[in-house]
Amino acid sequence: MYINEGPHISVIGDYLEPVDDGEKFLNASKKLKKPMVVLKSGKTAAWQKVAQSHTAALARNGLILEGILNPYGILRADSTEDFLIRQRYFFILAFLKENRC
Repeated sequence: MYINEGPHISVIGDYLEPVDDGEKFLNASKKLKKPMVVLKSGKTAAWQKVAQSHTAALARNGLILEGILNPYGILRADSTEDFLIRQRYFFILAFLKENRC
């Protein structure tokens, strides 16, 4: 999988819609060599209202998801801004590791 081996990829970002096969997703996550940050749809109260009109599955409690993802080293972002900041952090960290003097 290129995303896992690509030398110029330092972090994986994922907009997480409902996962049909959670076990398959988590098993694939175990194989990741790069940090992963996910943005869960339906996180904010306003989005939960929109998501509920779309499908109740999108608006499930984020704490349950966080409890499932944390043991796999997957970070959940609270907002789009947080999602981008966390990815940037890992990008800078990888850059600093590669360019040590």
